[in-house]
Amino acid sequence: NAAALNGAQKITMGAGNDTVIFDNLQDTRAGLSISDTVAGGAGTGDTLVIDGDLTGANLGDTIALGASEWTNVSGFETIRLVGTSNNAGVAGAGNYRLTLTDALIAAN
Repeated sequence: NAAALNGAQKITMGAGNDTVIFDNLQDTRAGLSISDTVAGGAGTGDTLVIDGDLTGANLGDTIALGASEWTNVSGFETIRLVGTSNNAGVAGAGNYRLTLTDALIAAN
């Protein structure tokens, strides 16, 4: 939801192997915030993708997701980290810091 300052996206997937991609180029959370609700839906094989292409002023920063970003994430069997193609060769490029919590594991 590019029009909202803090995201506030509500994404609910159906049955089957679904993929949701968060890829906000200028955000060290790739666009996923506590304001977002993301549900993988029924079935297995659902994937949450965090794309780490940081450019401009954020080039070389770390994509960092913690307990608050995971608050409203549920129903995913896989978290996949991708991106950083624009950061090749930059010190700190491709850095991810994920804080995995009991709540995240229980909801997914």
